[in-house]
Amino acid sequence: KPGVEEIFKENPELASIGTEQQYSQYLETIIPGGELAYHGTDNENLKDVGFDINKNTRFNSGLGTNFFLENGKTGQYGKERISILYNPKNLLEFSPQGGTDKIEFSDEQVQKIMEYHNLVGKVSFKDYAEEIREKIYLHSFISSIVNKEGSNEKAAKVLISLGIDGTKGDLLRVPVISINNPNAMYILGSKEDIKGFKNFIGNQENNNSSE
Repeated sequence: KPGVEEIFKENPELASIGTEQQYSQYLETIIPGGELAYHGTDNENLKDVGFDINKNTRFNSGLGTNFFLENGKTGQYGKERISILYNPKNLLEFSPQGGTDKIEFSDEQVQKIMEYHNLVGKVSFKDYAEEIREKIYLHSFISSIVNKEGSNEKAAKVLISLGIDGTKGDLLRVPVISINNPNAMYILGSKEDIKGFKNFIGNQENNNSSE
């Protein structure tokens, strides 16, 4: 899996447990098809404590914690680099178009959003889909849900129910993702990760010895 070599360099204990290939196989059992992203911090304990993913209140890239898709971008945000595995399937992609975020809502997401706002039967699907895909800022979309629900945590649960685990796009020309669903990400090199990898290798060895 791309990026695993760097993870092993940063976390020697993983390398003492198994190979990069075995670790890649292990990660596929955690989040199949998962990809890597990175976060910079000065908090040395964050890797094991975990992220307060709904702490972000700016909504400029999503409702959650921001992660860079390029590992070289984290240094300016702290000396510690935390790598995560994330599920790319349910990220809402957006791209700046003349000052407006063009949001790539799927038809299923549009339908769920209409149901959430009680718009089914009141406006046409085609017109509403065009409006939210072409004319609504990402900031406005997310803040409208936060305002309705009254808190980031409640709004994040609504986004998850709409099939949105986070967002993906360019923030100041830097590719980032913002994760609002804790189950859509997994911290690499954490105590939990090391323990899980040990168990994975142990199960492999037991299966091989029984054959």
